[in-house]
Amino acid sequence: MPKRKNKLPSYRFHKGSGQAVVTFSGKDIYLGVHGTEERRAEYKRVIAEWLQSNQITPATSRTGKVTESDCIDINELLVAYWQFAEQYYVIDGQPSRELVNIRHAAKPLAEMYG
Repeated sequence: MPKRKNKLPSYRFHKGSGQAVVTFSGKDIYLGVHGTEERRAEYKRVIAEWLQSNQITPATSRTGKVTESDCIDINELLVAYWQFAEQYYVIDGQPSRELVNIRHAAKPLAEMYG
């Protein structure tokens, strides 16, 4: 029998931490102490956000609330990765060929979404 595609992720108890948890696309979102009304409300908020965003995994901060500072645009992401790559992809003090590959891969991404 085929799996239902419209099934909502369930509110569950995580034994290891004692917290309520919900899983989106294989990623666990911890909601806090299991069994409280506040956690049920948090679960409903996260589910509503997930449904509103066309079922894309919700971004959450440590508090479980999405804030403007939690979000970055693609250009900020590319700049941060480029700064990392310039330091990581070095052979004998010289930049490696991998930086050219990264630049070629990032260009269409920046043009389409940047």
